[in-house]
Amino acid sequence: MKRQLSRVCVLVLLGSGLIAAFFSTAATAGETTEKLLDILHERGNITDEEYEELKKTAEEEEGRRFETYFDKRLHINSRDGRFKFRIGGRILIDGAVVNADDGFEAAEDAPGGETFEGSGVEFRQARLHMMGLLYDRVAFKNEFDFAEGEVTLKENWIEFRKMPYLGKIRIGHTKEPFSLERLNSRMYMPFMERALPNGIVPGRNTGIRFLNFLEKPHISWCVGFFKETDSNGDDFTENGDYNITARLTVTPWYADEGRRVLHLGVGYSHKFTNEDEAHTWLRFRKRPELHISDLEPVDTGEIPADGADMVGPEVALLLGPLCLQGEYWYTRLDSKTYDDPDLSGYYVTCSYFLTGEHRKYKTNGNDGAEFSMVDIKSPLDPENAKWGAWQVAVRYASLDLNDTPLRGGEMDDITLALNWYPYTNVRWSFNYVNIDVEDSDAEIGIADADADAYQTRFQIYF
Repeated sequence: MKRQLSRVCVLVLLGSGLIAAFFSTAATAGETTEKLLDILHERGNITDEEYEELKKTAEEEEGRRFETYFDKRLHINSRDGRFKFRIGGRILIDGAVVNADDGFEAAEDAPGGETFEGSGVEFRQARLHMMGLLYDRVAFKNEFDFAEGEVTLKENWIEFRKMPYLGKIRIGHTKEPFSLERLNSRMYMPFMERALPNGIVPGRNTGIRFLNFLEKPHISWCVGFFKETDSNGDDFTENGDYNITARLTVTPWYADEGRRVLHLGVGYSHKFTNEDEAHTWLRFRKRPELHISDLEPVDTGEIPADGADMVGPEVALLLGPLCLQGEYWYTRLDSKTYDDPDLSGYYVTCSYFLTGEHRKYKTNGNDGAEFSMVDIKSPLDPENAKWGAWQVAVRYASLDLNDTPLRGGEMDDITLALNWYPYTNVRWSFNYVNIDVEDSDAEIGIADADADAYQTRFQIYF
């Protein structure tokens, strides 16, 4: 499977290069035709009628030609707007130092235990993707990740757009519509990793979803039916798990061209499982807000359950360079074995651009209302005393996987962040994370433990 994915990635790269070269040549040919017609007309080689007829034909053909340009990403678009292609990718290089107290020794001594204290480096992500729009109605995306020495298919879907009443219909491997932070790309978050409660929310699965928008007022809704799959979007079992997931957002305040925004939303997901089938048991576990260690201090283990219901309200307030954001997630499991336990988590975030920029909010993003790439006011230019953009942020996050008799553990993180954007597509980050774990009776058995993590990241994305 890995070898096949590697070959596909090579073909994607080669194909992307050939497409870009071809479309650039086509655009040049169209300009040459126009100039040739002008020369022939000026010299009297063709009549006025012939010139107008040929020019009209050339303009029609020109509308079907392509132009290639770079604007944050590589774009290849037909001039009539019916065909659009975008090639992009990202590289994230991380380094971290973790100081842990004696409470984490239980994690190292457990069977297959993980070391939590130490230092290291990793390629957090190394991705390539290609997106396209055909006939102004059919979109697609392929995205591959090469991190950790493996090739993983992250996104792979086809989407039908401008459908009456339904808006967009997407079929394939994609994110389930739940949580503002989960749907946002980590490229646009003020922190290196997502908040702790993301350990209990739906991720990427394969299915069908429907998404639509109302411009006035700014409302988006999305609902989908998904089958639980592996990281490449594949699954074949006799009795698998299925999810119905939906999200509704409203932006009651949108002013100053998106510099002042109030975002409200709520997500809901229901998991269909079978308590009598061992391979459909549920399990929730989470790392702290760093990725370099594989240790998951809180872990419910496998829970036999007939299903689960999740709900997650979300709010964000954007006041120019200041952004306040928070979410709460609640999950109730239908499990006779554990007396229907409740799991929950939340986070609150405050971020601020010292140089006056603001987080860019889209009411009609690819996954509904979401944040996107920041526009930098003064890209790095030391000769002219321009130093890019600087951002600071703080977040408190909590995850509770305990509800008697279930003892998955509790974990709280406080994260401080400093970000420097020399250019729109380039970022350096530093995060300090204080980690507190309590009451975990999982396999590693952490009763009370604390750690401090210092991590940094260099990233480029396009």
